[in-house]
Amino acid sequence: HWKEIGAFAAIEQLALDAAENGDLEIARAAWSEVYVNWPESSAYAYAQLLFTATEYAAAEQVLTNAIADFPDSAQRERDLWYRLLARTYLAQNKPGASIATWEAALNENDQNYPGIINLATLYTQANREQAEIQQLYEKAIELDPSRGAGYAGMGSIALLNNDLVAAAQWYDEAITRKPDEVG
Repeated sequence: HWKEIGAFAAIEQLALDAAENGDLEIARAAWSEVYVNWPESSAYAYAQLLFTATEYAAAEQVLTNAIADFPDSAQRERDLWYRLLARTYLAQNKPGASIATWEAALNENDQNYPGIINLATLYTQANREQAEIQQLYEKAIELDPSRGAGYAGMGSIALLNNDLVAAAQWYDEAITRKPDEVG
């Protein structure tokens, strides 16, 4: 068992070093080897490398396999898989697939704050019902009132409805919160 862990660590380090040095070919080959032998542990990192190399279809395959094959993985890991898969679909100009991915992620974990914000943004871009979008932003505010994205989203909805006073109030709330890093 220790020998296997050592092999994983050595190949993983080779992949990380190669990626850091810009040698995507070696990094891809090393991550591919890690992925073949330890798919659950390496799916995210391998898919991230494929995404960076704009090999979106390959990244999509790695992530869809991970989500399907490892349903009992830690929720944090699964949330990362869903997040990168949704980004991969957007990079391929597949907003509907990205929406479906975020919906699946939220069905699995309704506490996924980035998922809520990203789904609300995609719903807005897809011209979905404002009530549905507003519900998502309200859920985000309820889930973590210290973050600004939900308030900013509510401000955008108020702005779309030409309610400038409410929009200003929501945006004021947003800028008093800690910045969000969603995407």
